[in-house]
Amino acid sequence: MKTFVRVSEVWVPTGSRGALELGQGSYGELDEFAALSRSMRFEYDVGLPGKAWASRRPVVLRKFDNSYFLRTAAAHAAGLSTAIALPIFAGDVLTSVLVLFCGDDPNLVCAIEIWDDGDKHDGVLRLHEGFYGAASAFEWISRKASFRVGQGLPGIVWASGMPRVLPDLGRTSHFLRADAALRLGIDHGLGIPCTSGAGSQSVVTFLSSCETPIAHRFEVWVPGEGRDALVFQEGYCDFDPDIDAHLAKSRVESGSGAIGRAMRSGVPSIVDDLSRDESPALRRAFEVGLRSVVALPVIENGSIRAVVTMYFGAEPSVGLHTAA
Repeated sequence: MKTFVRVSEVWVPTGSRGALELGQGSYGELDEFAALSRSMRFEYDVGLPGKAWASRRPVVLRKFDNSYFLRTAAAHAAGLSTAIALPIFAGDVLTSVLVLFCGDDPNLVCAIEIWDDGDKHDGVLRLHEGFYGAASAFEWISRKASFRVGQGLPGIVWASGMPRVLPDLGRTSHFLRADAALRLGIDHGLGIPCTSGAGSQSVVTFLSSCETPIAHRFEVWVPGEGRDALVFQEGYCDFDPDIDAHLAKSRVESGSGAIGRAMRSGVPSIVDDLSRDESPALRRAFEVGLRSVVALPVIENGSIRAVVTMYFGAEPSVGLHTAA
């Protein structure tokens, strides 16, 4: 069972802050695409990382052809069709841009969405852009939808300023498109607030189906008392239905492993081989068959509010069952 996200990259400012260069990347077996990416730099407003930097908001690129994307031929050769770029700001300063590339499966059923209140600033969230694969009916409903603060997954994230994991979208009153999601098999979601540093905020939602999950595992970690470590808040895992119980008392020290590094640096951290990560918090993910992780910091007014993790590379262990 492959995940929809196939490649992850972290682009960081150069020493002069005049361009972005590749800080980390996870490419699997896509060696040619990896080699090209490592050779590139993106100036302000150039390419997908540069556009996210300049716009100060997440960017979904539904297709690469006839766009500002600069690696189109290589992406197509690698079987990549869609991407989302999330700029990370600490106050007004860009720390990095996380780019996630997705596969080109024509039967894909899932969604990646960006919600905000546009130029109206009326507290009503509307779809800014999204990708839905083969879920055209769900896309139609979503483009007509709007959410007030505190309403639906986008509104809940907007109101709290905190990421949220919803594990059973088709059967929860918190997800206002539950009926449509249930019909399509979209059954769990992650919402992440993205603050630009200029006072504006967007909410990115990742909605997965069992057949084509965006990632195999989501976790939300929040600062503990004293703010020198993170504690587990909530999560979802395809191969570990009891994730909340298993991680209930878990703690990650600042700087320890991918999660702790994201907390300390304010820059996303990628680990391609979880067996080499020193953080005990990642051992359970490795034990259930997961192989790589992206840890994404959520920052507001220069302070870490949370770290969100997304796991990939599944080789489910014997005796563990997928979540229903």
